[in-house]
Amino acid sequence: MLSRIHRLSGKDDFQRVFLKGERAATPFYTVRWRENALSVPRFGFVVANKISKKATERNTIKRRLRECVRKNIVLCTSPVDVVIVVKQSALGAKSALLEPEIVRTLSYIQRRHTASRRDNKK
Repeated sequence: MLSRIHRLSGKDDFQRVFLKGERAATPFYTVRWRENALSVPRFGFVVANKISKKATERNTIKRRLRECVRKNIVLCTSPVDVVIVVKQSALGAKSALLEPEIVRTLSYIQRRHTASRRDNKK
Protein backbone atom coordinates (compact mmCIF):
# COMPACT_ATOMS: atom_id res chain seq x y z
CA MET A 1 0.00 0.00 0.00
CA LEU A 2 1.28 3.44 -0.93
CA SER A 3 1.37 6.00 1.84
CA ARG A 4 4.19 8.21 0.66
CA ILE A 5 3.97 10.74 -2.13
CA HIS A 6 6.75 10.62 -4.67
CA ARG A 7 7.38 14.11 -5.94
CA LEU A 8 8.09 15.49 -9.36
CA SER A 9 11.17 17.58 -8.92
CA GLY A 10 12.95 18.34 -12.17
CA LYS A 11 12.00 21.00 -14.67
CA ASP A 12 12.14 18.34 -17.40
CA ASP A 13 9.56 16.20 -15.58
CA PHE A 14 7.12 19.11 -15.33
CA GLN A 15 7.78 20.08 -18.96
CA ARG A 16 7.05 16.56 -20.18
CA VAL A 17 3.70 16.50 -18.38
CA PHE A 18 2.71 19.96 -19.64
CA LEU A 19 3.68 19.22 -23.25
CA LYS A 20 2.22 15.74 -23.71
CA GLY A 21 -0.07 15.15 -20.74
CA GLU A 22 -3.81 14.79 -20.53
CA ARG A 23 -5.78 17.53 -18.81
CA ALA A 24 -8.81 17.96 -16.57
CA ALA A 25 -10.15 20.86 -14.52
CA THR A 26 -11.95 21.28 -11.21
CA PRO A 27 -13.15 24.46 -9.48
CA PHE A 28 -9.96 24.55 -7.39
CA TYR A 29 -7.23 23.41 -9.78
CA THR A 30 -6.30 22.12 -13.20
CA VAL A 31 -4.63 18.74 -13.31
CA ARG A 32 -2.35 17.35 -15.99
CA TRP A 33 -0.96 13.83 -16.07
CA ARG A 34 1.14 11.55 -18.20
CA GLU A 35 2.33 7.97 -17.89
CA ASN A 36 5.84 7.55 -16.51
CA ALA A 37 8.36 4.73 -16.77
CA LEU A 38 8.40 4.11 -13.02
CA SER A 39 6.17 1.84 -10.98
CA VAL A 40 4.66 4.60 -8.80
CA PRO A 41 2.72 7.81 -9.33
CA ARG A 42 4.57 11.09 -8.80
CA PHE A 43 2.99 14.44 -7.98
CA GLY A 44 3.95 18.07 -8.44
CA PHE A 45 2.11 21.17 -7.30
CA VAL A 46 2.20 24.60 -8.94
CA VAL A 47 0.94 27.77 -7.27
CA ALA A 48 1.78 30.85 -9.32
CA ASN A 49 2.76 34.19 -7.82
CA LYS A 50 -0.38 35.51 -9.51
CA ILE A 51 -2.46 33.46 -7.05
CA SER A 52 -0.79 35.06 -4.04
CA LYS A 53 2.27 37.21 -3.59
CA LYS A 54 2.82 35.68 -0.16
CA ALA A 55 4.96 32.55 -0.09
CA THR A 56 3.30 31.41 3.13
CA GLU A 57 -0.12 31.32 1.44
CA ARG A 58 1.25 29.50 -1.61
CA ASN A 59 3.00 26.95 0.60
CA THR A 60 -0.09 26.45 2.77
CA ILE A 61 -2.27 25.49 -0.18
CA LYS A 62 0.44 23.14 -1.48
CA ARG A 63 0.68 21.47 1.94
CA ARG A 64 -3.11 21.04 2.10
CA LEU A 65 -3.25 19.51 -1.36
CA ARG A 66 -0.24 17.28 -0.71
CA GLU A 67 -1.86 15.94 2.47
CA CYS A 68 -5.14 15.26 0.66
CA VAL A 69 -3.24 13.34 -2.02
CA ARG A 70 -1.23 11.42 0.59
CA LYS A 71 -4.40 10.30 2.41
CA ASN A 72 -6.03 9.13 -0.83
CA ILE A 73 -3.09 7.94 -2.88
CA VAL A 74 -4.40 4.36 -2.88
CA LEU A 75 -7.01 5.52 -5.40
CA CYS A 76 -4.32 6.13 -8.02
CA THR A 77 -1.71 3.40 -8.22
CA SER A 78 -1.00 3.83 -11.93
CA PRO A 79 2.51 4.90 -12.88
CA VAL A 80 1.71 8.48 -13.85
CA ASP A 81 3.24 11.88 -13.32
CA VAL A 82 0.59 14.32 -12.08
CA VAL A 83 0.86 18.11 -11.92
CA ILE A 84 -1.78 20.06 -10.03
CA VAL A 85 -1.95 23.74 -11.02
CA VAL A 86 -3.83 25.68 -8.36
CA LYS A 87 -6.52 28.24 -9.21
CA GLN A 88 -7.37 31.38 -7.21
CA SER A 89 -10.48 29.73 -5.70
CA ALA A 90 -8.32 27.20 -3.82
CA LEU A 91 -6.48 29.86 -1.87
CA GLY A 92 -8.91 30.05 1.06
CA ALA A 93 -10.27 26.51 0.71
CA LYS A 94 -9.97 24.19 3.68
CA SER A 95 -8.96 20.54 3.37
CA ALA A 96 -12.58 19.50 3.85
CA LEU A 97 -13.42 21.15 0.52
CA LEU A 98 -10.27 20.07 -1.30
CA GLU A 99 -10.29 16.40 -0.32
CA PRO A 100 -13.46 15.36 -2.20
CA GLU A 101 -12.06 17.01 -5.35
CA ILE A 102 -8.75 15.17 -4.93
CA VAL A 103 -10.62 11.88 -4.47
CA ARG A 104 -12.58 12.47 -7.68
CA THR A 105 -9.47 13.51 -9.55
CA LEU A 106 -7.35 10.53 -8.48
CA SER A 107 -10.17 8.12 -9.31
CA TYR A 108 -10.63 9.78 -12.70
CA ILE A 109 -6.92 9.56 -13.52
CA GLN A 110 -6.84 5.90 -12.50
CA ARG A 111 -9.86 5.08 -14.70
CA ARG A 112 -8.49 7.02 -17.68
CA HIS A 113 -5.04 5.44 -17.38
CA THR A 114 -6.48 1.94 -17.07
CA ALA A 115 -8.75 2.50 -20.08
CA SER A 116 -5.94 3.89 -22.24
CA ARG A 117 -3.67 0.95 -21.40
CA ARG A 118 -6.48 -1.45 -22.26
CA ASP A 119 -7.02 0.34 -25.61
CA ASN A 120 -3.29 0.22 -26.40
CA LYS A 121 -3.16 -3.54 -25.89
CA LYS A 122 -5.86 -4.18 -28.53
